[in-house]
Amino acid sequence: MKLRPVRGPVREGFRVWAQHILRKVCQTVCSSTTSSYDSKPFPSL
Repeated sequence: MKLRPVRGPVREGFRVWAQHILRKVCQTVCSSTTSSYDSKPFPSL
């Protein structure tokens, strides 16, 4: 299987970028929820 030289790096870069964004969003959400709900990761529904 041979990938085109352009598509490989672009896809890899996008994957790394997506993981970075998701990690940052998760950290932001986790920190905001923990401070809001008295160190509980999720509010009880």
